[in-house]
Amino acid sequence: VARIFAGFSEQNTPRDRISVLFQIEIDDVSHSLKRPFASIREFSKIKDKDEILFSVGTIFHVVNVINEPGSNQDWYVKLKLVNDNEITEFQKELEQKFCTNCDLCSLGSVLIKIGDYDKAERYFHIILEHTTRNQAIIPRVFTYLGIIYNNKGSYQ
Repeated sequence: VARIFAGFSEQNTPRDRISVLFQIEIDDVSHSLKRPFASIREFSKIKDKDEILFSVGTIFHVVNVINEPGSNQDWYVKLKLVNDNEITEFQKELEQKFCTNCDLCSLGSVLIKIGDYDKAERYFHIILEHTTRNQAIIPRVFTYLGIIYNNKGSYQ
């Protein structure tokens, strides 16, 4: 039913459109979920459809993306529901990798680390425009601007 609903292998599918079928894996639902989900099969007009409603903010991990053999327009995307512990671990990993103090300077710091100096410079100038001069963040912003100018070779 899902393949038909997704439009797989339809002869009249426009070339600029593709069909995507999502397969969602949900491990051990006994752990606590901050974003619950529920079957809405009983509310569907088509009883063969097994529909699941996910809460806003539910996060999935993309396991793989596979093109249907013999078709350029039919795709399968396998997703896995991410549990709260995995989200917490991922957030910790991001904080360790990209920022020691996640605050207003964090985005600029990430932009510097990925080498996007122009965006980082614009971002720090926006911070300067929108903060009062007595805030403790100002010296850090100027330090980051110095790092940017040094990396760009702009010593004026």
